[in-house]
Amino acid sequence: QYSYPALIAQQAGVRDFQQPLVSDPGLPPRLKLFALAPSAVIQPVSGQGVPKNLNLPRPYNNLAVPGATLGDVLLTVSRSDNPLFDLILRRLGTQLQQLIASNPTVVMVWIGNNDLLPAVLRATPIEGVTITPLTVFAQRLQQLVTGLKTALPNAKVFFINLPDPTKTPFATTVLPCVSSPTARQCLTDPQGNRIPLIGTRGPIPFDSLIILPASALLAQGYGIPVNLGGNGQPLPDDVVLYPDEVRAIQSSLTAFNNELSRQVQGAGFELFDVKTLFDLIAQEGYNVGGIDLRLDFLRGGLMSLDGIHPTPLGHAVLANEIIRFLNRNLTQKIPLLDLRPFITGEKGGYPAGPGAVGYSFVFSKAASDQLLQILAPSVASASSLPASVGPALSPWFPRHDSSGSRRQP
Repeated sequence: QYSYPALIAQQAGVRDFQQPLVSDPGLPPRLKLFALAPSAVIQPVSGQGVPKNLNLPRPYNNLAVPGATLGDVLLTVSRSDNPLFDLILRRLGTQLQQLIASNPTVVMVWIGNNDLLPAVLRATPIEGVTITPLTVFAQRLQQLVTGLKTALPNAKVFFINLPDPTKTPFATTVLPCVSSPTARQCLTDPQGNRIPLIGTRGPIPFDSLIILPASALLAQGYGIPVNLGGNGQPLPDDVVLYPDEVRAIQSSLTAFNNELSRQVQGAGFELFDVKTLFDLIAQEGYNVGGIDLRLDFLRGGLMSLDGIHPTPLGHAVLANEIIRFLNRNLTQKIPLLDLRPFITGEKGGYPAGPGAVGYSFVFSKAASDQLLQILAPSVASASSLPASVGPALSPWFPRHDSSGSRRQP
């Protein structure tokens, strides 16, 4: 109910904005912070929710499908590897067909993230497998733009470009070094040099990215030298993005966004630049009334427990930035959201601001598998991660009591 499209519709006075809502704990079940000490443990809750308005006799206003690619918008009615297509589209047509059938006055299109995101989720950028080839992306985008231009000539249409997935907490939280989780800083040898983690290529370069699922492996000692309490075994490649792989992902991102800019603006549509907004927040934060909101995992207020999607507050911030864009570029007069109840947790139940959570955490294998199954089902079966032992800590993790003060292992 706090998705950015719903919040924008609310502010615009839309009275019957329908979404494919599901009862708690969701489909798939939501992630939960199960423990704070001795380490934060994040994994899915048990059970599953049920659809609330599956029999709505028209298409939903919010047709976004988790895991959908640009090609899915044009071609897919149902997918056996992702049940959310049936939940949201209900075999009533593709996303584009249902959008056109709704005859909307304003259309928001944010698609293409899942043409690139699997490369980060799997830490393996391979064109044609985890990254859509640019020629295919461009062809599909042209079909979408032309379809909207032809079928909805009187609608106000705007697209949203793609943020950098390598700057999400999913990719930036785990330091690429043997580190002190509580201080979030690299440990050093007697000469003051940082100590690298161990990967399959040897010492992992410090400009690499270690994705969240590596936390469960680090807790078992993978990637950590034996003399520092680890097992001396390397972190597998599918939790490490080496510098050349990061560059490959960012190169594809630039190409995709250039194509979006060229085609969308060439068709006379508007383009909201979330890429620049996301980069700015990643670098400087987002200040609201003296409160500094950031992308930091668990603490920043803007990003959820999966390290990829926004919190309700994150959705509200995005909604306000889009409202400003609409008022400026599409001559709308939509009032901004009051962010205060989102910051306090009155709305969304996720208060912002620093908490008691340190940087020692375990993002469970179940949480990782859930993300892969929904957002990148085509590559989920390729998982080779060792099974997690849950919240158990290896000796190199310092322990904390509830006050945050250090105790001996």
